[in-house]
Amino acid sequence: MFSEIVLVDYTSAFGGEAVLVNCVDLMKQWAGLLSGFDATYHDLTNIKVDHDCDVATVAADITASHFIGEEGFWKISGRYAFELERSNDNWTIRSQTLFWR
Repeated sequence: MFSEIVLVDYTSAFGGEAVLVNCVDLMKQWAGLLSGFDATYHDLTNIKVDHDCDVATVAADITASHFIGEEGFWKISGRYAFELERSNDNWTIRSQTLFWR
């Protein structure tokens, strides 16, 4: 679902800087992080899509819940902004930004 190189921006929640990352490396990072949880649930709602030819923007509300054991719980909510590009017959995500609430 991701372009070969993706701009990932979680600075509103975690600080730091937006980064360009190879999609394979991004999946490895997420797999390493998420494997530490017993369960996760990411709920995207109020999805809005605008597109013009081969480029699209998508906005969605997000609530991500993460569980460790019976007492470990972490939740983050906000809004995602995605930029997508069409390549041949496929759409891929070229950027993902979280606006934390």
